[in-house]
Amino acid sequence: MDTNSGALSGLKIVACSTAQAGTVPYMLMADLGAEVIKIETPGKGDMNRNSGFLMGSTGSFFETNNRGVKSLTLNLKSER
Repeated sequence: MDTNSGALSGLKIVACSTAQAGTVPYMLMADLGAEVIKIETPGKGDMNRNSGFLMGSTGSFFETNNRGVKSLTLNLKSER
């Protein structure tokens, strides 16, 4: 899908969830053209990221529910 022409094109969404109930709405917003930025836990990331069948692989659940979503970690305890 061309994300520049979706119904939510031009919107920026900050996502702060890991469970499926939180990731699916963000995935759908990205599908509709929003720029979704997901904040993950520093040093750990999303717990579903490493749930793949092969050691070191990204899980298909994570890949599916976070498609079109940008990710970053943010440490609010540090001033840096």
